[in-house]
Amino acid sequence: MMKEGFVPDVNTFNSLVEAICNAGEVDFCVDMYHSVGRIDEAFRFLHNLIEDGHKPFPSLYAPIIKGMFRRGQFDDAFCFFSEMKVKGHPPNRPVYTMMITMCGRGGKHVEAAIIWWR
Repeated sequence: MMKEGFVPDVNTFNSLVEAICNAGEVDFCVDMYHSVGRIDEAFRFLHNLIEDGHKPFPSLYAPIIKGMFRRGQFDDAFCFFSEMKVKGHPPNRPVYTMMITMCGRGGKHVEAAIIWWR
């Protein structure tokens, strides 16, 4: 589309994201937001999915939490991690591993130990 000189607008982008999600590739959309550094939008996107009745895979949470850690938003990352458990989306091994790794890199060693022992 862009090669032909057409610049997509917000409606086009939203339609594309919706089509990708309807095809079952929700994780692609979250990763896309994360890869371009738009963690806040990925966070909102994931919340909208949950509100619409979708049950995202735990792997969708990982890039958002990782992005929060990288931006120094440790409290937000911990809240989001806790929220996923409360909302019935238990973390899987890769999410736990990522949490512990990011805590270690961020100097949050006590928090890493707490996550390890839970």
